Amino acid sequence: MTTNMNLNTPTILVLLLCIYLIFLMVYIIIKTKRWIKTKRKRNQRRNEERKRIVRKLQELKTEKAKPSVSKKEGSTPSTEKDRLFSKERYEKYIESMQDTLFESKMMLEDIQNIQKDYIQDIRKIPSDVRQKVWKRDNGRCIKCGRKEKLQFDHIIPVSKGGDYSAENTQILCQECKRRGDL
Repeated sequence: MTTNMNLNTPTILVLLLCIYLIFLMVYIIIKTKRWIKTKRKRNQRRNEERKRIVRKLQELKTEKAKPSVSKKEGSTPSTEKDRLFSKERYEKYIESMQDTLFESKMMLEDIQNIQKDYIQDIRKIPSDVRQKVWKRDNGRCIKCGRKEKLQFDHIIPVSKGGDYSAENTQILCQECKRRGDL
């Protein structure tokens, strides 16, 4: 008993498309598994690095608490002065790290404030108006003449009927703007 299967062109194309889709799905699954595996390895390496750093810090703390011993044979525990020296060195290191973190935090806050002011100004005042005002005011605060920490300011606030024209816009430094807002 033979079955005579009549395959026409659309049927063959559909079958080929199905086969292609199956291979594509298998390929995507394999790639996803590899990606997950590499991500797990990366996270594992990061966790190991964190653990190593914590162990190192704990070792530094225990070294601070223990009296240091010189490496010569028949040595005796070092003097109180030597212990204080290593403790002072450790405290200086911690202090410098805290200073570095504090400076980094301050820099980040400054950058965020600059971005906030920049984005706020750009959202409200069109670029052609900003360019006209910048040229008109020579890139300086119109009250004190400073060139640092400048902001575009509406003379008549938009909330009180002011518009976005160059005639209603001025350049002020942060201090002069704050004094004007009070």
